[in-house]
Amino acid sequence: MTNRPKQSIGLNFDARCNAECAHCCVSSSPRAKSRLNEETIWRIVDDAVNHPDVIEVGLTGGEPLLRVNLALDIIRTVSKAGKRVTCVSNAYWARTPATASEMFDKLGQAGLDSLTISYDEFHADDVPLDTIKNALNASKASHIPVILNMAVSRTRDSFKIIENLGTAAYCVPITRFPIVPAGAARDLPDSEFEREPITESSYRCPGFELILHHDGNAYPCCSPVIFDTPLTLGKVETESIETLITKVERNAVLSIIQREGLGWFKSRIAEALPESDVAKVDSVVSACELCGIIFSDESYVRAIKSEILDYAKVVA
Repeated sequence: MTNRPKQSIGLNFDARCNAECAHCCVSSSPRAKSRLNEETIWRIVDDAVNHPDVIEVGLTGGEPLLRVNLALDIIRTVSKAGKRVTCVSNAYWARTPATASEMFDKLGQAGLDSLTISYDEFHADDVPLDTIKNALNASKASHIPVILNMAVSRTRDSFKIIENLGTAAYCVPITRFPIVPAGAARDLPDSEFEREPITESSYRCPGFELILHHDGNAYPCCSPVIFDTPLTLGKVETESIETLITKVERNAVLSIIQREGLGWFKSRIAEALPESDVAKVDSVVSACELCGIIFSDESYVRAIKSEILDYAKVVA
């Protein structure tokens, strides 16, 4: 395809994590078993580094650095191919200043381009605050840019954590974002979610990114809400990256999301199924939650299948 956008793909290769956070949108824990085998992982990596449109590979989990040798090998391979490689970690490995510095040295030598540290009041039950201080302090002697990501809820806003990090957090970009009802977070009280009335902005999809997930499925975006839906592209064990990118480009549902927004689906499903959750929902955490509700039940999309097909014929 001409003028195809450059691609960033996510490799979510293992659900296992040292922590078991109540808000975890992918239900990671020390006991989680879902993972991609190494043969599949290396097929994906080789495919990515040889694909002319893929410019970045992001490693996530679970906690990807629990399989540190594998993660470092992947980072090294992607970096040597001249492509960006990023990683998301809870920095459990920064137990001391020395182990924090050692990990940054290893990541830097492997060629990591950026590191996102996930930490908030939910993580604090399993990862001590001093561990994050060690990681942030060590990052300042490294060339690897670091971002601190914090998932927040109504009762856990993580402002105290930022205060207690003190100078370790100076000059570190911090992103706070609301938790979503996905994975383990589905069991949290509904009052924990920061929902707002649906407006036009609730209908705008943030965009697509190919995700190769540890459950064996490929998804069109990184929103964990989608991992709880049938909105998949195929099996990662058998589909090539080129095939999956092409599926994103040619999928009628994704095309409508991109061109018309999620309101196109909500209004039509509400008309066809007035008693459905889609018809009744009037407030959401984000467009991602609304998308998850729309595609949570295949019967919702089946109810407007003819309209989707008609739309596809018009834009074909």
